[in-house]
Amino acid sequence: MENALYEKMEDVELVLRFFALRHADHYSGGMQPFLDLYMRKAVTFTQTDLEVLEREFTETLNLNAEVYGELLFRPFDPEANEWIGKAQKAFYDAVMVGMSAFLDRAQRVKEKAVDIRNATAQMFRDEEQGAFTGRGNTKEDIRNRIRLFQEMVERTIA
Repeated sequence: MENALYEKMEDVELVLRFFALRHADHYSGGMQPFLDLYMRKAVTFTQTDLEVLEREFTETLNLNAEVYGELLFRPFDPEANEWIGKAQKAFYDAVMVGMSAFLDRAQRVKEKAVDIRNATAQMFRDEEQGAFTGRGNTKEDIRNRIRLFQEMVERTIA
């Protein structure tokens, strides 16, 4: 209970964001209403649905942990030329949702982990400041973050 993330249930929110934002094409009305809508729909999930979702979340998280290690969900600061010290939700969204598209090529992703980390830093240098740190929270901003991350991984593992 001393962990603020746990106390505020932000850990649960992060899991919910992963599942909901895989449907970012339906995003509207802001993050909270979007997450609430997903939760209402999730009430109808079967036990099999839940098992599939749990496996997908776990595999995606583990793959990202293998690629990024201690840098997991931490944006890169091009001006300081270093990874920032704290994970950020908007980058978490892009990394988790984006990487989930590569579970069928997880071995190749792992083999290219160093290249993916380097390409991630370059992505932060190339894109508009704030693109991955949540400055914009519109549907297009969210979809763009996920798309840019997926394209970066795709190019890197090709």
